Amino acid sequence: MPIAVLGNAAIDLLFEVETVPRPGQSVAVPGKRRDFGGKGLNQAIAARRAGAFVRLCAAIGEDAHGDAIMARLAAEGIDPSSLLRRPQPTDESLIFVTPGGENAILGVSPPDGAPDPDAVRRFLAGFRRGDLLLVGGNLPAATLEAALRAARRLGIYRILNPPPVAFAGEKLLSLVDMLVANAAELRLHGGEEELDRAVSNLQAAGIRRLIVTLGAGGAVLCDENGHIHLPAPRVEAVDTTGAGDLLLGVLAAGLDRGLPPPIALRRAVAVASFSVGRRGTLTSFPDHREMETLFARLEENEEPVVHPLPGS
Repeated sequence: MPIAVLGNAAIDLLFEVETVPRPGQSVAVPGKRRDFGGKGLNQAIAARRAGAFVRLCAAIGEDAHGDAIMARLAAEGIDPSSLLRRPQPTDESLIFVTPGGENAILGVSPPDGAPDPDAVRRFLAGFRRGDLLLVGGNLPAATLEAALRAARRLGIYRILNPPPVAFAGEKLLSLVDMLVANAAELRLHGGEEELDRAVSNLQAAGIRRLIVTLGAGGAVLCDENGHIHLPAPRVEAVDTTGAGDLLLGVLAAGLDRGLPPPIALRRAVAVASFSVGRRGTLTSFPDHREMETLFARLEENEEPVVHPLPGS
């Protein structure tokens, strides 16, 4: 079954810094690295490398960056025909990476650059019941609503990755089957500092299944069976850029394959952890063969265990 990914595609410029620049501060860096990025593109390629058939709807510019993105997707085995070419420049992200691997990101996105509701409905019309939609909450509210409602009408399973700020789509949470968020995002959208209460609030809003990503702490799956903690392998992090998108793409691919959510999430955590030991965004993602090797190793590990949410 195909996976529909709705998000953005961008070119990343990465700078290695000792600390993230403060207001008024000038910081010298030895150079910059260019990579492919954008949440939609990252998630689509991650899912594809994990073995899924993927289509991506994203807006790109009628420029050299847009041409490069189309070529990259085609090389990954993803048909670029669902991309929307616009006269605005292609999105860019300026990413500052500290020695511990943490990052700060400045996104450069032209106004009205996201797919519009009609384009999203046309895109999803090619999918059917049982397919899967992976969508980010940083889209315009009208676009997000059109995507979730169209997907629900078609019987498509809906995974939402919300933004780290309050967003207009919060009223649409009842249209979501699965929410994947980090702890800070979960507290924000759940309206509680205590994670258990935040989870309860979101489940009361209609979301049956939530995943809390915890960085080096792995992830926690929350559903009607309770909380299942999937710990992350220990890795010396050098760059965490794109790790969350990689986790989402691999998770979606596992669910699309029919894996139980704990197994799909365990795979996703392992792959995301592997990537933070490498530099870059897309260049840090393991390829299909590396992923299959990681998945094989996981079969020897113990089963996930019921565990309370950290910090609860």
